[in-house]
Amino acid sequence: MEVIAEWKANGSREIYHYGLNQPSPLNYEFFTDAQTYLDKSLDRELPILIIHGVNDSVVPVSLSQDFAANYPCATLEIVESDHSLGDVVNLIWQRTTEFLEL
Repeated sequence: MEVIAEWKANGSREIYHYGLNQPSPLNYEFFTDAQTYLDKSLDRELPILIIHGVNDSVVPVSLSQDFAANYPCATLEIVESDHSLGDVVNLIWQRTTEFLEL
């Protein structure tokens, strides 16, 4: 929690932005806002597709596993990749196409 306290004190923190391919500042308000959303507040049975890299060092795969276990409408596919999923783009496209029935 020391990292969170430092983030709060500084007001922002450099986070690697995969889309920009470089570090980018992320305001502490992002963290506080995220705390107001509880996954238990999801009250719709909309289908959810989660593709998670087993080697993700940013978001533990266990978080996606726990979410999918609590929501029968969620489909989880764990792939041999990391957080960026950059090496499974074709698979993501295929699964998304199937999921959306395109």
